[in-house]
Amino acid sequence: MSLGDNLRRLRMDKGLTQGDLSNESGVGLGQISKLERNKADPTLSTIYKLMGALDCSADRLLMDKEKAGLSGILKEQFERVSGLPKRDQELLIEIMDKFCIANGLKTMLDEHRVLINVGERSSGVKGMLSDS
Repeated sequence: MSLGDNLRRLRMDKGLTQGDLSNESGVGLGQISKLERNKADPTLSTIYKLMGALDCSADRLLMDKEKAGLSGILKEQFERVSGLPKRDQELLIEIMDKFCIANGLKTMLDEHRVLINVGERSSGVKGMLSDS
């Protein structure tokens, strides 16, 4: 994901139009449009202005998701969730908790199946040895 994609997503997460962001950051409307379309590269001062207006870190604004890896993407998603209303945050925590519990149960079941299969093979080998 590019700077333009990040900028657009962050702006929209805040419920801002390009004009609103221009007013809040002091960055020209045309420049914001070009940045979101990846038609311009921002100066360092522009990055700082955008970070201030969007209340975000440089990582959130500049991170290339394809290169960030899973932990970087998860970190960014948790930062986004922190901006949601408390009830939505609680709902997401509940969903993640239930997912982790279900995943743990699945892992236990898979391990149990392996133990059963090993036990069945072991019994079969013992039976073949006693038949000889």
